[in-house]
Amino acid sequence: MASSFKPPKTSTVTKQVTRTRPRTKFEPLWYVILHDDQLHTYQYVIEMLTKLFHVSAQEALMRAIEVDTQSVTIVARLAKAKAQQKRDEVMNYGGDPLMGTSVSMKASIEPRDD
Repeated sequence: MASSFKPPKTSTVTKQVTRTRPRTKFEPLWYVILHDDQLHTYQYVIEMLTKLFHVSAQEALMRAIEVDTQSVTIVARLAKAKAQQKRDEVMNYGGDPLMGTSVSMKASIEPRDD
């Protein structure tokens, strides 16, 4: 038995979409970089990072080891104004009482390149 069914003819309709909301532009991120010196203990670095960057003690220890072995560590990726603020907080944190120093660790910011 032969089928007499014929599918209906179809056509493609193209609809132009109009954007009702403007695209969100994100501000470029900056690295906050901590620099090594021989004037601060691991305890100082861990305490500073947990207080200023609200990271866990384990994460702070990893950053302390990295700055000690690699001379630098990236501690945050932030918008430029916030990165500048955090850099200033590190550099104004104060000295390490265990080492008898009155100077803070050095920090810098660099534009994120990845």
